[in-house]
Amino acid sequence: MKNKSSLIVALAILAIAMAGCAGGAGGYNMYSTSDDLKLGEGLVKQINADAKNYPKSKNEALRSYVQSIVDEIIKSPDIKYRGVFKYRVELIENPSTINAFCCPGGYIYVYTGLLDFLTDEATLAAVLAHEIAHAECRHATQRMTSQKGMESLVNLYKEKNK
Repeated sequence: MKNKSSLIVALAILAIAMAGCAGGAGGYNMYSTSDDLKLGEGLVKQINADAKNYPKSKNEALRSYVQSIVDEIIKSPDIKYRGVFKYRVELIENPSTINAFCCPGGYIYVYTGLLDFLTDEATLAAVLAHEIAHAECRHATQRMTSQKGMESLVNLYKEKNK
């Protein structure tokens, strides 16, 4: 990282985001981390196959720079899936979209519009820490677990009220 304040801001955002995960979204997850990876890999294949909606940036220097920020963030002792999840950055060439997202398993996508919009490295680090927190909290499989639980309750209710 170019300066220590960027890392401090990113780690603070990560800590806040991770603390939020322990509340409402936390709890039982019926899926394993390998399921997160498989789900993420499937999404990556779909994204890679859809160059119209997800045109990959050819700017390897910029991708490498963003990856270096992620590499610094995941050095935090709060990252429990480092070495399990990929935490690999890809850039989507779309200057009009100000967004980033993380697929299960740590596959991080950043739109070039977001990079053009941000004014400093610390803010980018905060956005990346937020995306990493989604993977660390396993939000996708957590939501899938909740959905299955709700479906089970609805089915149980229907069975009892036949």
